[in-house]
Order: sequence, then structure tokens, then C-alpha cells
Amino acid sequence: MSGTAAVQVTLGDDEKVDEVSVYARLRDSNEDGRLVGTVNTSPYIISWNTTSMPNGDDLEVYAVARRGGATGKSTPVPVRVQNATAPTLAYLVAYNLPSNITGQSLKEGAGLPGGIDPRAIRPPGGLKSASVPLSPLRPQATEGRQLGIEWAWNPVDGATGYRILMATKSIAGPYDVVRNQAASAGTVSVEKYSQFLTTSNVGDKVYGAVRSLTGSTGESALSNAGRAVFLDTQQVASPVDNQKVADGRPVLTWNTLPGAEGYLYFLCDRPCTTDGAKYVWTNYPNVTSSLSAVYPSNKAPLPAGTYSWWVAGVRFNNGKGTPVSLSYSEQRRLVVP
Repeated sequence: MSGTAAVQVTLGDDEKVDEVSVYARLRDSNEDGRLVGTVNTSPYIISWNTTSMPNGDDLEVYAVARRGGATGKSTPVPVRVQNATAPTLAYLVAYNLPSNITGQSLKEGAGLPGGIDPRAIRPPGGLKSASVPLSPLRPQATEGRQLGIEWAWNPVDGATGYRILMATKSIAGPYDVVRNQAASAGTVSVEKYSQFLTTSNVGDKVYGAVRSLTGSTGESALSNAGRAVFLDTQQVASPVDNQKVADGRPVLTWNTLPGAEGYLYFLCDRPCTTDGAKYVWTNYPNVTSSLSAVYPSNKAPLPAGTYSWWVAGVRFNNGKGTPVSLSYSEQRRLVVP
């Protein structure tokens, strides 16, 4: 479906109702979804502006008839919106981050955290992302943490800006505008926007999309929608903070994170969130399903110094190998004497 479409609801010949409403939602879900429109006279035809729905995603529409206090619900009909003017969202990632990340810039185009491209991250071998259920999440160690979202989308030729949108109830929306952002000057491979959320909690789901803007009045259809969930805080186990590693060959261990499907670990030559920090040892971009990492025997031992390390729990949930959730542990230091 594209543009403005007509949705017609039929009832039995002798049925009299007060009103008929049509809703859109994620296909095969149990959510109420988003109200498309309501009509109270026959023929029951509702005009649906599909440009406000996520492009290319699997949706379904269903009708609810009401009479007095009684309701009747139709069988859902699967649909897919295809609007040619819609931009393409590359990814949407929900982050659980240490509080000191707030010192990093969240200017236009900044990543969360810098230097990590979610598009490059690869799941553990054999993982079938779309089939992994999300177990119930309960906050355990989130005090003082920061929950944030990062949108990334492909640049649109001729666009002067973008409208960045978020929904919390359904992939169908409704979507609220969180920012109007000017298009990047020059040529860029991807446009980005990052934002911390003060009202979200562990386990919350968020949906994100964008529209492209042209001039002062032109606005595209809605892009495809990203789906993300906030994981709890990733916990690390050993080495303990400031532990000495005499041979320069550390063994890193961490705890299982509910909802995560793999882990990334990073050992840095200074705090990993500071400008100029370099990864001395990491498995990025290839996620491991293990809960430990042994410094490689074919690699020279770490020189004397103080190093920082942390671990990120990763969740994949879109069937395409791109992460939707990253939860970073607090950073710890280790010392090679």
C-alpha cells in the first residue's frame, strides 16, 4: 500500500453498530496498535494516509465494531507500506551506559560511544536473531546509569534536513518528533543522532524512524522503523579494579546479562571513553557467546602501564545481524607492573 488508501469494513446485512474503528499494528502481535480512523455510517470506509506508517515493515490492520457496551473484532489483514519517498533507517540502538558517558559530546553526528559502528558488529556463529525470545527484564543495577538511543540513516540526495521520530507503544506509532536536524555538509556515508532518555527504564521498548525534509515545506514519507529494548547493566567479574597482572597477559571474565545474545570486550590504553583512547585488545566487531577472554598467546605481552577495560552485552533482534541493544559495564583498571 502507498499514499492514501481506502480501508473498507463490511458487516452482516442486519448489523447495526455505533461505530467502526480500524487499527494498524505489528504483524502477528497482540498489541492494540495505532488508531487509523473511525467511521459511524455505512459504508464503513476509512481513508488511511500510509505515509505516517513505517515503510517496508510487516504490519496488519484490523477492525473493531462497537454497539453499546459490546465489541466485535475482525480477523487481521496483513499489509506492507511501500512509499517511494521514504528514507532508509540503517539502525536504531538502545544503550545502557555508565554515567561518565555524559561527558562525551552528543552533537549532531556523534556516536554512542564513539568509535563503535553498530553496522560492523557481527553476532556469534549460528545465532538466528529473529527467533530468540526476550526474557522479562528487571532492573538490578541501573542507578546512576544513562539510557540512550542512537538513530542512523542513509543520506537522501537533495535533503536539507531530517525529522527524527520515536514511538513507545507500537511500531505503527504514533511517532513523536524528538529533533529536526540539518543535513550534514558535504558527503557522509551515514547520518546520525544520539539522545539520552530520562523517562525510560530497563526493559522498555522503543521504536525509531526518520523523515527527510526538502526546503521549508517538503516532507517525505516515514522511513522503515527500528525496534530496540533497554538491557540491564552489564556486570564484569575479574580482574578486580587496579589488579596487577604480572605477566602482561590478562584473563577477562564477566557475568551473564539477561536478554543479551553475545558480548564485546575492550582493553584500552587509557579510559576507553577519553579522546584518543586506543583499543589494545578487543574482539570487536565479532561478538562472542563466551563469558571470558584469554589474552592471545601469539600476541606480545602488554607493556608496563595502567589499562582500562569494559564489556558490552549485545542483543540482535531484527534478523539482519545489526544490534538493537548494547549495555556497557563500568570501566575497570588493570596494572602491568
